[in-house]
Amino acid sequence: MNMTSPSNVFYLPAPSVLASPPPPPPSRWSVLRARAFCVWGRVRLTVHELAIVIRHAGRRFDNDYPGWLDAVPHAAAAPLPRFARPARVIDFESARLRLRPPVA
Repeated sequence: MNMTSPSNVFYLPAPSVLASPPPPPPSRWSVLRARAFCVWGRVRLTVHELAIVIRHAGRRFDNDYPGWLDAVPHAAAAPLPRFARPARVIDFESARLRLRPPVA
């Protein structure tokens, strides 16, 4: 009786002793350039987010907003209107019947 069964397990060969040497460490200038690039990206994102907050700040506050927002022309705009009643429930079945072409 044969006790061996086919298997889908494969063994990788062991790494050779003559593996390639490790790569040289990066130079100081390349590390400094990479760090400066990351800082520049963070600064750009922060400035963009601050501009968005300042631009839309008038909608979030009532009439008591800080004085430095006076320089923004639409900062003191009226708040968005609230709806007096809840939204209507949409009847999809009747909408399908209305949009269906008439049968001739």
